[in-house]
Amino acid sequence: MLQECKERISALNSQIEEEKNKQRQLRLDFEEQLEDLMGQHKDLWKFHRPEQMAREIGTLDSSKEQLLKEEKLVEAKLEDVKHRLCSQFGADGCSTIAEGLFLRSQEAAAAVHLFEEENRKAQELLEAASHHHEQLQQKCQQLQQKRQRLKEELEKLGMQIPARAQSKQEEGAGPGEPVSPGIRPRAAHQARPCALLGKDSPCPGAYSMNFKK
Repeated sequence: MLQECKERISALNSQIEEEKNKQRQLRLDFEEQLEDLMGQHKDLWKFHRPEQMAREIGTLDSSKEQLLKEEKLVEAKLEDVKHRLCSQFGADGCSTIAEGLFLRSQEAAAAVHLFEEENRKAQELLEAASHHHEQLQQKCQQLQQKRQRLKEELEKLGMQIPARAQSKQEEGAGPGEPVSPGIRPRAAHQARPCALLGKDSPCPGAYSMNFKK
């Protein structure tokens, strides 16, 4: 029993030591991170101090002035070389040199870029116009086909209408009475009562005609 208690106490002591070591390591890591952050903050604070900012601005200004001086010297040297070449090769050589310098300049690159942009836009407009033209051609072809179908249907109807009119005239004339193509069915119906009255009997239409005269 006493041995068990000793073993438990030793196990608990070892666990306590492990926890202490873990806590000590975590505290050390935290202190290192804190020191690192404080160092970064200190560097930023030093950099953003008014004195440091003024020194940085002065350094940048001096660098800018130095670059401008170097650029002016390079331009002067280029002009000198250009004059020498012009004096050596004449006016034609000078113009050729000027063209070569222009083609290598930023203005030439910008002009080429603008030309490429305009060319691309023109190609897009041409493709759109071509597509629209194809659509119009398809619509025109469809309209022509529709017109041809309507024309054929009208021609068929024109052939059927006279045949129907002739059949109606034959039905109105009655059996055994031929109807000429020029006589309408209504006239044929009006002529039938006169035929029934006889040749000598006057037709009612005759009285009406004489009355009108």
